[in-house]
Amino acid sequence: MNKYQEIEVKFSLKNLEEVEQKLNEVGIQKQNFVEYQKDTYFIPEHRNFLEPKIVSEWLRIRETPYYASLN
Repeated sequence: MNKYQEIEVKFSLKNLEEVEQKLNEVGIQKQNFVEYQKDTYFIPEHRNFLEPKIVSEWLRIRETPYYASLN
């Protein structure tokens, strides 16, 4: 069975313009778009997926104006 892990890391930028300039220098261009998404999580009665400090499993429906996915 394949196991997948999603890791999301967020950083606060103090120098946004400098970071954008460096990205532009290496050929990465900024794309401006806004996408609405709604996540609904389901928790079974017999076990809380969100209880552990590090969540390793979940049941989620993600909805956007273009699609819905079950994860």
